[in-house]
This record gives sequence, structure tokens and C-alpha cells, in this order.
Amino acid sequence: MRKPKKPRLQNIHLSKGVSKSQLVIFAAVFVVVGAVFLFSTHAAGPSASLEAENSTVNSPAATIKDTNASAGQALKFTAATGANYCPAFPAFPDANCTGVPGGTTLTTKTGNQTINTAGTVVSGWDVQGKIIVNADNVTIENSRVHGPAAGGCINGAAIELNGQHDTVQDTEVLLDHPTACLDGIWMVGNYSTLTRVNDHGGTDGVKAAGDPGVHDQLIQDSYIHDMRWDPDDPNQGHTETHNDGVQDWSGAYNITLRHNRIDMSTVFNSSGELASNAAWQSGTSNARAEYNYLDGGGCTLNFASSESSTQNPQTPIYINNNHFGRTRGYTGCVVLINNQAIMTEYNGNVYDDTGAAVPTWQQHN
Repeated sequence: MRKPKKPRLQNIHLSKGVSKSQLVIFAAVFVVVGAVFLFSTHAAGPSASLEAENSTVNSPAATIKDTNASAGQALKFTAATGANYCPAFPAFPDANCTGVPGGTTLTTKTGNQTINTAGTVVSGWDVQGKIIVNADNVTIENSRVHGPAAGGCINGAAIELNGQHDTVQDTEVLLDHPTACLDGIWMVGNYSTLTRVNDHGGTDGVKAAGDPGVHDQLIQDSYIHDMRWDPDDPNQGHTETHNDGVQDWSGAYNITLRHNRIDMSTVFNSSGELASNAAWQSGTSNARAEYNYLDGGGCTLNFASSESSTQNPQTPIYINNNHFGRTRGYTGCVVLINNQAIMTEYNGNVYDDTGAAVPTWQQHN
């Protein structure tokens, strides 16, 4: 690294007529300039720590020995815990930057928790049940949700968002008692957002727009993976589950998947065959998948809703700058759209291992 240039100091001549007040002002300016220069040439990046010889100890500070300090000890200030930061594209989220942030203290909540008050913030919960949100502007953060207790195959999810403008962030969803009818998260209301969510163990990871007509939903910086295959799904006529990372209904619109890792390559049936349906099974108009890592499924992205028609085609569809894995049921079927759908943009989509462009989309019913 090139050393910073030293500032050029000009010769300063003081005449006999300079007053004390002028000298004081000059000295103060000199000290400030020198301090700024010293800090700028020695300051490190975000991982730097600062030490103070005397201060009040508050987390995340700690008292350390320092022979250079006058009292033989100092305070060391380190990065705060309780925050997740996922690496920027072309890296992708994983378990290290999603779910409950390190250092978070969780409080156990037993049984299903229903939120009916608008603006509620749920933080630091460990829920032995599900969270059902029936209000607007609710935030669930820094929490872990285990899903409902063992029982029959009752349709639902570990987190069910029924309000408007609801948010889930820095939260892990896992299912202690999975069934073929149980998903990770349902986004039933409009304007919902998932950020840095670690979602695994359900039949589908997320049902985004679980009802037709739901709109404006965003899933970002999240890790959806390791869904659970079941041979007997009553929603599929008691045949095997159709596992999706994200699924939405025909008639939904404005759904965006941005900078997620959605890995459906680990879903196998009892014969050891890949059994996942898609990373995203979509019937959405104005659907966007951008800057994601996507893998698994028969076709990894499937915009082939049987309910789409020439009167209600899926359009526009934007598939840009995604990285794809190599695991899928139909070789070469990275993206599928039906004959009524219209692909609007398809740029920068590559295989993650080589950077080579993936095939263009397939189009058939």
C-alpha cells in the first residue's frame, strides 16, 4: 500500500506585531489540522478498534492490559453484536449473515403468538409455536420461530403475515414438527418484506402472495434451503409434495426476489432422486428475480402457471444477473415460461461455478 504523502509545510514568519490572541488561534488551528492528519493516516477500516485509558465500560467494550497506558490497562471498543450484514453481490447470503444475529438474548414464548396491534415490534423471541400477524406495520426481528406443535396436516406456516406493510428480518424459521401442509412463511398481505431470513425445514420456504391479487412483496438478502419432502401431501391428491423455495399464486403482481440464496438442490425423495419443484414457482405479473443464487427444481425458475392465459398473461418478467447452480431435474431447463408469458428482460444470468451464460429460457405449456 502506498504511504500517504506528507503535507507540505510552508515557512511561517511571525512579525513582532503578532498579538497573543493571534498566536492562540494559530496554535489551535495547528493542533486540529495535525490531529486530522494523524487520524487519516493511521485509521483502519471497519474492523479497527479504539482504546481509551479511562472510560465507563459498556458493551461492546472490554478492559484489557496495556503497558503503554498510564494505569496499565485500557478500554478496547469492538464491533457491536446484534446485527447481520450479508456480503454484496457476487457473494450471496448464507447461515452466517441471516437468522438471529450473534449475541442476541432470546426469550422463550410457548404456543402460538397472535399479533393484533398495528405497529407492534417483536424482537428477541424464541417461539415454540407460530406467529400469526393480523395487523399492519408489524415487525418481527432477531427471533427464532419453531412452528406449531405436533398434530395433523393443517395448512399453515410458522409465520403468517396477514396485514399490510409487515416485515420479518434477522429471523430464523425452522420447523420442529414438519408436515406436508406446513410452510415456513406466508406473505398474505400487501407490501410485506423479508430481509436476512434463514428459512428451512418446511414444504415451501415462502408463499409470497398466497392469495390472488396480493402485490408488492420483497424477499431480499435471505437464505431459503433444505425443504422437507413428504410422500403424502393432501394438497397434491395424496401424492408427493411439490417443494418450492418461493411460490406465489396466479393473479399476484409486483413480487421481487433480490440477492437471496435459494437452494433447492438438497430435496430428495425416498429413492434418492431430486424431488424439488422449483426455486421460484410463479404466476406473478411484474415478477423480478435479480442478483440471486438459485439452484434445484425440475426447472429452477418456473413461470408456467396453468392459470395464466392470453387474457391474463404473466408479464413483465425480469430475470437479470442471477447465478445458477447445476442441479435440476430437467437438464438445461434453467428458466421455464409458458406460452402465454412474456419475458421482458433476461440479462447477465450465469452458472455460478464458471461464469458462463446459462441457456435462454424454455417456453412451453
